[in-house]
Amino acid sequence: EPAEAIAVLLKGRSPALVLDYDGTLTAENERPGGMISGAAKRALFDAAERFPVAILSGRSLDELHAIADIPRVFYAASYGLDIAGPGLRLQHPFATETLPALDAAGKRLQTQIEKIQGARIERERFGIVVRYELASDNDVPRIEALIDEVNRSLPQLRKTVGSRTLALRPDMDWDKGHALRWLLLALDLEGAGVLPIYVGDDPADEDAFQALRTTGVGVLVSQRAHPSMAEFRVEGPQQVVDLIRALTRAHETLAPGERMPT
Repeated sequence: EPAEAIAVLLKGRSPALVLDYDGTLTAENERPGGMISGAAKRALFDAAERFPVAILSGRSLDELHAIADIPRVFYAASYGLDIAGPGLRLQHPFATETLPALDAAGKRLQTQIEKIQGARIERERFGIVVRYELASDNDVPRIEALIDEVNRSLPQLRKTVGSRTLALRPDMDWDKGHALRWLLLALDLEGAGVLPIYVGDDPADEDAFQALRTTGVGVLVSQRAHPSMAEFRVEGPQQVVDLIRALTRAHETLAPGERMPT
Protein backbone atom coordinates (compact mmCIF):
# COMPACT_ATOMS: atom_id res chain seq x y z
CA GLU A 1 0.00 0.00 0.00
CA PRO A 2 1.41 3.46 -0.90
CA ALA A 3 0.30 4.98 2.41
CA GLU A 4 2.13 2.32 4.42
CA ALA A 5 5.29 2.60 2.32
CA ILE A 6 5.31 6.40 2.57
CA ALA A 7 4.73 6.21 6.33
CA VAL A 8 7.95 4.20 6.58
CA LEU A 9 9.81 6.86 4.57
CA LEU A 10 8.45 9.53 6.94
CA LYS A 11 10.39 8.17 9.91
CA GLY A 12 12.17 11.21 11.28
CA ARG A 13 10.80 13.49 8.54
CA SER A 14 7.73 15.68 8.17
CA PRO A 15 5.58 15.53 5.00
CA ALA A 16 5.14 18.42 2.58
CA LEU A 17 2.20 17.52 0.35
CA VAL A 18 1.60 18.99 -3.12
CA LEU A 19 -1.32 17.80 -5.25
CA ASP A 20 -2.64 18.27 -8.75
CA TYR A 21 -6.35 19.18 -8.83
CA ASP A 22 -8.37 17.83 -11.79
CA GLY A 23 -8.31 14.05 -11.96
CA THR A 24 -6.49 13.91 -8.63
CA LEU A 25 -8.74 15.56 -6.06
CA THR A 26 -11.86 15.25 -8.20
CA ALA A 27 -12.71 12.94 -11.07
CA GLU A 28 -13.28 14.52 -14.49
CA ASN A 29 -16.88 15.80 -14.76
CA GLU A 30 -17.70 14.29 -11.36
CA ARG A 31 -19.12 17.50 -9.90
CA PRO A 32 -20.39 20.73 -11.49
CA GLY A 33 -17.65 23.31 -11.83
CA GLY A 34 -14.96 20.91 -10.63
CA MET A 35 -15.94 21.13 -6.96
CA ILE A 36 -14.20 18.66 -4.70
CA SER A 37 -16.07 16.51 -2.22
CA GLY A 38 -16.67 17.50 1.38
CA ALA A 39 -14.50 14.58 2.44
CA ALA A 40 -11.60 15.87 0.33
CA LYS A 41 -11.96 19.38 1.76
CA ARG A 42 -11.98 18.07 5.31
CA ALA A 43 -8.94 15.85 4.66
CA LEU A 44 -7.01 18.79 3.15
CA PHE A 45 -8.05 21.11 5.97
CA ASP A 46 -6.94 18.64 8.63
CA ALA A 47 -3.63 18.02 6.84
CA ALA A 48 -2.90 21.74 6.29
CA GLU A 49 -3.39 22.35 10.01
CA ARG A 50 -0.42 20.05 10.64
CA PHE A 51 2.02 20.30 7.72
CA PRO A 52 2.47 22.25 4.45
CA VAL A 53 -0.13 21.45 1.76
CA ALA A 54 -0.31 22.97 -1.73
CA ILE A 55 -2.40 22.50 -4.87
CA LEU A 56 -0.49 22.82 -8.16
CA SER A 57 -2.89 23.15 -11.09
CA GLY A 58 -3.38 24.52 -14.57
CA ARG A 59 -6.52 26.28 -13.34
CA SER A 60 -6.49 30.00 -12.56
CA LEU A 61 -5.97 31.29 -9.03
CA ASP A 62 -9.48 32.78 -8.87
CA GLU A 63 -10.96 29.49 -10.03
CA LEU A 64 -9.07 27.46 -7.45
CA HIS A 65 -10.17 29.81 -4.68
CA ALA A 66 -13.77 29.52 -5.88
CA ILE A 67 -13.91 25.72 -5.96
CA ALA A 68 -11.41 24.70 -3.27
CA ASP A 69 -10.94 27.58 -0.83
CA ILE A 70 -9.30 25.85 2.13
CA PRO A 71 -7.51 27.76 4.92
CA ARG A 72 -3.69 27.44 5.08
CA VAL A 73 -3.44 25.67 1.71
CA PHE A 74 -1.04 27.17 -0.86
CA TYR A 75 -2.29 27.52 -4.45
CA ALA A 76 0.12 27.29 -7.38
CA ALA A 77 -2.18 28.18 -10.28
CA SER A 78 -1.55 28.37 -14.04
CA TYR A 79 1.04 25.58 -13.77
CA GLY A 80 2.78 27.44 -11.00
CA LEU A 81 3.07 30.80 -12.78
CA ASP A 82 0.62 32.38 -10.30
CA ILE A 83 1.28 31.29 -6.71
CA ALA A 84 -0.42 32.48 -3.54
CA GLY A 85 -0.76 31.34 0.04
CA PRO A 86 -0.07 32.42 3.61
CA GLY A 87 2.73 34.98 3.29
CA LEU A 88 3.57 34.06 -0.31
CA ARG A 89 2.77 35.62 -3.74
CA LEU A 90 4.45 35.16 -7.16
CA GLN A 91 3.55 36.00 -10.74
CA HIS A 92 6.26 35.13 -13.23
CA PRO A 93 7.37 38.37 -15.00
CA PHE A 94 7.84 36.82 -18.47
CA ALA A 95 4.40 35.22 -18.28
CA THR A 96 2.89 38.62 -17.52
CA GLU A 97 4.42 39.99 -20.74
CA THR A 98 2.54 37.35 -22.80
CA LEU A 99 -0.93 38.43 -21.65
CA PRO A 100 -1.70 40.35 -24.91
CA ALA A 101 -0.80 37.27 -26.98
CA LEU A 102 -3.05 35.11 -24.80
CA ASP A 103 -5.90 37.59 -25.28
CA ALA A 104 -5.45 37.39 -29.05
CA ALA A 105 -5.32 33.58 -29.03
CA GLY A 106 -8.50 33.35 -26.98
CA LYS A 107 -10.43 35.61 -29.34
CA ARG A 108 -9.30 33.68 -32.43
CA LEU A 109 -10.15 30.27 -30.98
CA GLN A 110 -13.42 31.08 -29.25
CA THR A 111 -15.74 31.01 -32.27
CA GLN A 112 -14.15 27.95 -33.86
CA ILE A 113 -14.10 25.83 -30.71
CA GLU A 114 -17.73 26.66 -29.92
CA LYS A 115 -18.72 24.98 -33.20
CA ILE A 116 -17.32 21.61 -32.05
CA GLN A 117 -19.76 19.62 -29.95
CA GLY A 118 -18.33 18.51 -26.63
CA ALA A 119 -15.41 20.96 -26.71
CA ARG A 120 -15.10 24.16 -24.74
CA ILE A 121 -12.52 26.89 -24.28
CA GLU A 122 -11.47 28.37 -20.94
CA ARG A 123 -9.33 31.42 -20.23
CA GLU A 124 -6.92 31.18 -17.34
CA ARG A 125 -4.65 33.94 -16.14
CA PHE A 126 -1.71 32.50 -18.10
CA GLY A 127 -3.35 30.07 -20.45
CA ILE A 128 -5.98 29.36 -23.10
CA VAL A 129 -7.29 25.87 -22.44
CA VAL A 130 -9.43 23.77 -24.78
CA ARG A 131 -11.15 20.87 -23.02
CA TYR A 132 -12.65 18.12 -25.16
CA GLU A 133 -13.54 15.34 -22.71
CA LEU A 134 -17.00 15.03 -24.29
CA ALA A 135 -15.97 15.58 -27.91
CA SER A 136 -15.88 12.85 -30.54
CA ASP A 137 -12.46 11.33 -31.21
CA ASN A 138 -13.03 12.26 -34.86
CA ASP A 139 -12.98 15.95 -33.88
CA VAL A 140 -9.67 15.80 -32.00
CA PRO A 141 -7.45 16.33 -35.11
CA ARG A 142 -9.53 19.40 -36.00
CA ILE A 143 -9.07 20.83 -32.50
CA GLU A 144 -5.33 20.23 -32.67
CA ALA A 145 -5.12 21.87 -36.09
CA LEU A 146 -6.95 25.00 -34.87
CA ILE A 147 -4.61 25.39 -31.92
CA ASP A 148 -1.50 24.75 -34.04
CA GLU A 149 -2.59 27.39 -36.55
CA VAL A 150 -3.01 30.04 -33.85
CA ASN A 151 0.24 29.01 -32.20
CA ARG A 152 2.22 29.51 -35.43
CA SER A 153 1.18 33.15 -35.53
CA LEU A 154 1.90 33.78 -31.83
CA PRO A 155 5.44 32.51 -31.12
CA GLN A 156 5.34 33.88 -27.55
CA LEU A 157 3.07 30.93 -26.75
CA ARG A 158 3.51 27.16 -26.86
CA LYS A 159 1.11 24.24 -26.93
CA THR A 160 0.85 21.96 -23.91
CA VAL A 161 -0.94 18.62 -23.78
CA GLY A 162 -3.01 17.27 -20.90
CA SER A 163 -5.65 14.61 -20.34
CA ARG A 164 -8.23 15.39 -23.08
CA THR A 165 -7.06 19.01 -23.00
CA LEU A 166 -4.82 21.20 -25.13
CA ALA A 167 -3.60 24.61 -24.10
CA LEU A 168 -1.59 27.62 -25.21
CA ARG A 169 0.69 28.98 -22.51
CA PRO A 170 3.73 31.29 -22.32
CA ASP A 171 6.67 29.81 -24.26
CA MET A 172 9.15 29.64 -21.42
CA ASP A 173 11.29 27.12 -19.61
CA TRP A 174 8.66 26.43 -16.98
CA ASP A 175 6.61 23.39 -16.09
CA LYS A 176 5.22 21.69 -13.00
CA GLY A 177 8.70 20.51 -12.11
CA HIS A 178 10.05 24.08 -12.09
CA ALA A 179 7.00 25.25 -10.14
CA LEU A 180 7.34 22.49 -7.58
CA ARG A 181 11.03 23.15 -6.99
CA TRP A 182 10.42 26.90 -6.59
CA LEU A 183 7.50 26.30 -4.24
CA LEU A 184 9.53 24.00 -2.00
CA LEU A 185 12.41 26.50 -1.96
CA ALA A 186 10.11 29.44 -1.20
CA LEU A 187 8.53 27.53 1.69
CA ASP A 188 11.93 26.37 3.00
CA LEU A 189 10.96 22.72 2.48
CA GLU A 190 14.15 21.36 0.94
CA GLY A 191 15.91 20.21 4.10
CA ALA A 192 16.74 16.67 5.17
CA GLY A 193 13.91 16.75 7.70
CA VAL A 194 11.21 17.09 5.02
CA LEU A 195 9.72 14.47 2.70
CA PRO A 196 8.09 16.26 -0.29
CA ILE A 197 5.20 14.24 -1.75
CA TYR A 198 3.59 15.04 -5.10
CA VAL A 199 0.30 13.48 -6.24
CA GLY A 200 -0.99 13.81 -9.82
CA ASP A 201 -2.66 12.02 -12.72
CA ASP A 202 -1.80 14.06 -15.80
CA PRO A 203 1.08 13.80 -18.30
CA ALA A 204 2.15 17.28 -17.16
CA ASP A 205 2.59 15.87 -13.64
CA GLU A 206 5.50 13.74 -14.84
CA ASP A 207 7.74 16.84 -14.65
CA ALA A 208 6.89 17.14 -10.97
CA PHE A 209 7.50 13.44 -10.35
CA GLN A 210 10.90 13.75 -12.01
CA ALA A 211 11.77 16.79 -9.89
CA LEU A 212 11.37 14.66 -6.74
CA ARG A 213 13.17 11.54 -7.91
CA THR A 214 16.07 11.98 -5.48
CA THR A 215 14.47 14.09 -2.74
CA GLY A 216 10.83 13.04 -2.38
CA VAL A 217 8.01 10.77 -3.47
CA GLY A 218 5.66 10.78 -6.47
CA VAL A 219 2.19 9.22 -6.41
CA LEU A 220 0.41 8.59 -9.72
CA VAL A 221 -3.39 8.65 -9.76
CA SER A 222 -4.54 6.12 -12.36
CA GLN A 223 -6.84 3.12 -12.51
CA ARG A 224 -4.25 1.29 -14.58
CA ALA A 225 -0.52 1.00 -14.17
CA HIS A 226 1.54 2.64 -16.93
CA PRO A 227 5.09 3.96 -17.26
CA SER A 228 5.61 6.88 -14.90
CA MET A 229 8.32 8.65 -12.92
CA ALA A 230 6.15 8.21 -9.80
CA GLU A 231 7.14 5.55 -7.28
CA PHE A 232 3.60 4.74 -6.16
CA ARG A 233 0.07 4.61 -7.59
CA VAL A 234 -3.47 5.00 -6.28
CA GLU A 235 -6.59 4.41 -8.37
CA GLY A 236 -8.63 7.60 -8.00
CA PRO A 237 -9.69 10.67 -5.97
CA GLN A 238 -11.18 8.61 -3.14
CA GLN A 239 -7.87 6.82 -2.70
CA VAL A 240 -6.15 10.23 -2.71
CA VAL A 241 -8.38 11.29 0.19
CA ASP A 242 -7.43 8.07 1.99
CA LEU A 243 -3.76 8.85 1.38
CA ILE A 244 -4.11 12.38 2.79
CA ARG A 245 -5.77 10.99 5.91
CA ALA A 246 -3.04 8.38 6.28
CA LEU A 247 -0.32 11.04 6.00
CA THR A 248 -2.09 13.09 8.67
CA ARG A 249 -2.17 10.08 10.98
CA ALA A 250 1.48 9.29 10.27
CA HIS A 251 2.43 12.90 11.03
CA GLU A 252 0.82 12.58 14.44
CA THR A 253 3.28 9.82 15.31
CA LEU A 254 6.29 12.10 14.74
CA ALA A 255 8.07 13.51 17.71
CA PRO A 256 7.39 17.25 18.21
CA GLY A 257 10.91 18.14 17.10
CA GLU A 258 10.43 16.26 13.81
CA ARG A 259 7.32 18.19 12.76
CA MET A 260 7.54 21.08 10.32
CA PRO A 261 5.85 24.30 11.49
CA THR A 262 2.80 25.32 9.43
